[in-house]
Amino acid sequence: MEEKIKNKILKSFKSSLDCYQIALYSMCKRKYNKSVILISAINWGMNCNQDTGVLWKDIRITESDPITYILKEWYGIDAMRHSLAGKAAIEKIHQGLANQQELVIQMDGFDCSSNTAYQKHHLPHSLIIYNYSQEENVFQYYDPFYDENLNYEISPEVVEKSIYAVTEIRNMSEEKTLALSDIYTVLSHSYGGTIEEIEQCYRNIKKRLEQIKEIDDLFYGEEEPDLSDLILKFKNISNIRCAISGLLLTYGYSENEDMFNLAEAFYELSKIWKTINVRFMQMNLKHSVDYIKVFEKLEEAKQLEISIMEELLKHKK
Repeated sequence: MEEKIKNKILKSFKSSLDCYQIALYSMCKRKYNKSVILISAINWGMNCNQDTGVLWKDIRITESDPITYILKEWYGIDAMRHSLAGKAAIEKIHQGLANQQELVIQMDGFDCSSNTAYQKHHLPHSLIIYNYSQEENVFQYYDPFYDENLNYEISPEVVEKSIYAVTEIRNMSEEKTLALSDIYTVLSHSYGGTIEEIEQCYRNIKKRLEQIKEIDDLFYGEEEPDLSDLILKFKNISNIRCAISGLLLTYGYSENEDMFNLAEAFYELSKIWKTINVRFMQMNLKHSVDYIKVFEKLEEAKQLEISIMEELLKHKK
């Protein structure tokens, strides 16, 4: 049961990956058979302290790319993100492919035929280049944010005008892989399993419950709510996933069945929020969105989150 609870938490992490993280996750899984799912901890508990420069317990804001730092320290994968554009980026891609590497590139989604923003909107997007066809003069790539089993082609000229970063994997340690038992260290800068930190998780949950109830007027007030404003207000106080994860793992050892049910609910909550985030992005891009269904999803997320947190409070020792 412990492993089932942990696996549910890991699946919840996966649902929060952005396109750059999904590309790195997919490349490491496909090419090196390493599941680096916890790189999404970047989205969960990053808390930059301008005085100490701490992201988590051992990551400094001076790191140029915290994700590649995580890959090396937790998984033994030596990755490097290069901020490159134009011909320099194209040269780096050719060098990597010549060394049998796959490369994650970040470019304008306007120029990616696999992207829903293709020829419509300008927004950052990540994809994986795995081959160059000299005969046809095209790079071949796949886009795991949408479907990693579909292959696409893109010309070097298009990449050259649109690219702004290349990430490569230079070396990998076969021995070093983060164990599930080490998940505590990545939940947040303030959670590590001690009594004091568990108490902090509870304080965060109580504060979150108070904040959610404060915005009920936005859901049920006399005036029709602005959906974008509502989502932003709700998301701005929704960084509670680390505390919930930590408590689920802490009590998962002694109250397995109850905690597994809550882990299931937490996983469902993560999937709902993923749907809301996609709709929110579509709204920002002026795509057609069914506002009523988004509102219903937001209400569903709110109620499920409240029920999970209230249930966790009942288990406080």
